[in-house]
Amino acid sequence: MYVESYTYQLLGVVIMIRNFNGNTRQQKEFFDENLGKLGDIKRVTHKRDGQSVEYETIIEGTEETMLLSGGFSSGYGGEGPNGLVYALTKMGVSNEEARKYAIESSDVSFVIEF
Repeated sequence: MYVESYTYQLLGVVIMIRNFNGNTRQQKEFFDENLGKLGDIKRVTHKRDGQSVEYETIIEGTEETMLLSGGFSSGYGGEGPNGLVYALTKMGVSNEEARKYAIESSDVSFVIEF
């Protein structure tokens, strides 16, 4: 398993990045440990490349931004999309709406504004 986490500042914005090749449970742990550092959530952007099975979730807060590469997936009913549902509901999205975005939608990307 490959995990690399780092934080840097770009134009006054602190960005936490987690490149991840492992399981959803571990990505949820990282998310839970760091969600409070983001401040109020402004926007969530999720992208997937179904051709190469790559997923990226960007969570923008008033204090920091979190970029999660891998771990939270979408477009099917497995562990990865359920991890994304978990994260979205922790940020205040209803379970029904989170499931539409993460599991039921065939869209390759979505943006949720808070």
